[in-house]
Amino acid sequence: MFEIDWKLLLLQMGNFLFLLVILRLILFKPLSEILARRNAEIHGLLSHASREKTEAERLRHDYEAKIASASEEAQRIISRANQTGETIRNEIRLKTEQERAKLMELTRGELEEQRRVVEEQLREKASEMSVDIAARVLSDMLDEENRRHLTEEMIKRVKNGGR
Repeated sequence: MFEIDWKLLLLQMGNFLFLLVILRLILFKPLSEILARRNAEIHGLLSHASREKTEAERLRHDYEAKIASASEEAQRIISRANQTGETIRNEIRLKTEQERAKLMELTRGELEEQRRVVEEQLREKASEMSVDIAARVLSDMLDEENRRHLTEEMIKRVKNGGR
């Protein structure tokens, strides 16, 4: 039935082993080196990516801390600006009140002076009218010298405030 040709079998085995040695020298060894280099490159890239990710995380935390610090500083600046604004507003209000009080005092003084001048003018006018009326009434009754004396005395009384 089946016969095995041992010579042919040994020859094919030898050919197979020879082919394995040749393939190992020509194909497997360079292919293993290429795969090892590729594996090392991939490992290096993964390591580099890991370091970059760690650095990116650190930078992100730094930026978040800086943003938080800047936000706090901005709040402090706003708070100081509000306090300064309130102080300035109070100072302006106080100065305005002081200036208003000074202006009111000056106005009162001017009004008092004007009132005094008007009173004086009214007294003079009233005394002139009184003297004039009295002179008319007394002109018929008194002579010239008595009239002059009476007029002068009336003017003195009016100027002294009716005393």
